[in-house]
Amino acid sequence: MTNNGSNGLKGHPVVSHVEWLSARTAFLAREKEFTRLRDELSRQRMGWSFKWVSSFQSDFNYDYQASFPPEAVQRGAVFYNYTQMDTGMMDREGASVFYKDENGAVFHTYSCYARGIDMLNGTYHFLDLVPKGRDEQGLDDPQAWVRHHDKYTD
Repeated sequence: MTNNGSNGLKGHPVVSHVEWLSARTAFLAREKEFTRLRDELSRQRMGWSFKWVSSFQSDFNYDYQASFPPEAVQRGAVFYNYTQMDTGMMDREGASVFYKDENGAVFHTYSCYARGIDMLNGTYHFLDLVPKGRDEQGLDDPQAWVRHHDKYTD
């Protein structure tokens, strides 16, 4: 963040990074508390009792073809989105659904990958509203437009 001498938007002053970080950290604490309260309310209202879990440090993403061994990536032969392909990367996006029956048996009922998960990515919904949309026409890879904010040239 730089202060270019501007007074910012009306009613929103430009502040130093230290001041911004202090305010953001305080607000983050309030956001986390809100999330905990929303979870609690959704649990008293809906009766939900599931825990949010992560696949970090497990084989889950490999088992459901969203992460790939380095040697498969190097060969350009990973199984992703129900076909062999060259992803050029170790991890891709995917979503899976499971059902647990009354005896505790767990069944894999659905998985989707790549463009199949568009509904789960709110960014796409916003991009679909703007004049240029996702701006994917003519790209070799539909997500080639995705870059870090400081890597855009125009």
